[in-house]
Amino acid sequence: MKIFVESSILVEYIKGNQTDLLEHLISSELELYTNAIVFSEFMFYYLAVIGEKLPLALKESNQIKRIIELHNPTTLFTIPYTLANHKEIEMDAKITVLKLNTMNLRLSLLLKTMAYTILIMLLLVMANSAAKIMAWVLT
Repeated sequence: MKIFVESSILVEYIKGNQTDLLEHLISSELELYTNAIVFSEFMFYYLAVIGEKLPLALKESNQIKRIIELHNPTTLFTIPYTLANHKEIEMDAKITVLKLNTMNLRLSLLLKTMAYTILIMLLLVMANSAAKIMAWVLT
């Protein structure tokens, strides 16, 4: 399956939130995609998180180069496939745009499906028990 890794996943990773999500994606057999816009958005937040200032303030104080030299972000760029722009994503219906919100929605749907499955199983067990009780009563 092809997965588009959106910038929020990278940003949450460097913030220390949802780190297992990105690690799972990278270690999986999934085909991961991203693009230059995602890297640009990520770098904006990366500078803010690592530099502990707004990127504009870092730029004005000439600290961006030093931050990148000390904390090389390229080690996080392990996603093998880079798309040219969002048009390619829209054209390829097989690519899933993965965001934390959609991940939560999928998890919610999965849990609901599991709950319905368990409910149906309980109803079947109850129906089977009721049939046995009725057969016992009628004999």
